[in-house]
Amino acid sequence: MVPVNLRRMFPSGTLRNFISHYLVGVLFEGAVTFEEVIAQLSEQLKHVATKTEMSAYINSNVDVAKNII
Repeated sequence: MVPVNLRRMFPSGTLRNFISHYLVGVLFEGAVTFEEVIAQLSEQLKHVATKTEMSAYINSNVDVAKNII
């Protein structure tokens, strides 16, 4: 999990923490170099580190919290 400061995507006047995380990972099959790990994580972050993706993630969490059950 990579922490992300949401204030950069969603301007907020609150003084409270406004953070979330990106879930990324590497499947280690055989010998993997540190550079390969960084390259894989960087590629994943390019796809998830967007306002659209983070909005969808936040909305799904809000939907669960608002569920009456």
